[in-house]
Amino acid sequence: MDAAELEAAFSPKTKVLVLNTPNNPTGKVFSRPELEMIAGLCRERGVAVISDEVYEWIVHDELSHVRIAGKVFSATGWRIGWAIAPAELLNGPRYVLQLSGYIVCTPIQEALARSFERETALLRQQSPECHFKSMQRKCQQKRNQLAAALKSVGLHPIVPEGGYFMLADIREIMAKLDLCSDSSEVKDVRFMKWLLQQHGLLAIPPSHFYSAQHRSIGENYIRFCFFK
Repeated sequence: MDAAELEAAFSPKTKVLVLNTPNNPTGKVFSRPELEMIAGLCRERGVAVISDEVYEWIVHDELSHVRIAGKVFSATGWRIGWAIAPAELLNGPRYVLQLSGYIVCTPIQEALARSFERETALLRQQSPECHFKSMQRKCQQKRNQLAAALKSVGLHPIVPEGGYFMLADIREIMAKLDLCSDSSEVKDVRFMKWLLQQHGLLAIPPSHFYSAQHRSIGENYIRFCFFK
């Protein structure tokens, strides 16, 4: 990470920095020195950090995720999670939750709590049956398989350090398929539709992560998921 570039992005209006590590969609895992640099800049300017770490247990190549503080048990449909922050910063989110979802039902809360109790005990015992560790191993194997498959067909994957998403550069294959001539849609959307129609494979166009004026940043890539 370029510290000068990040520092230049701050302005007097900056109140919050949203940090996602391991990152979606790039798979970037921020190191401790990088996190300390970010923390220093935020402290100097009185900027709060919202840290999104849902992929904290899916870190590859023996890298370490530095925890600053739902998806760990593959139960995203339960819509359960947590936030840790000073009390004054939680008043707003608590109010929004009360007016939207209100509360997660008791059986699901109990199930998640018991799952954590079981898995943290297995983690302390260094058991190979620990879900946190077995999930890491399985995801890294699938990541390597997907990267090899993408390379074999002319795509250029950006191999992630964490998480279960992988970006691939589509420029070379787009030129070969002559999909560059149609300018009615951004490139990654054109490629996504071709991939679905011709091969029944669905991927995500990263340009949708950007505002309209910045979609060109993501249109030369496509995002795949390798979790299942």
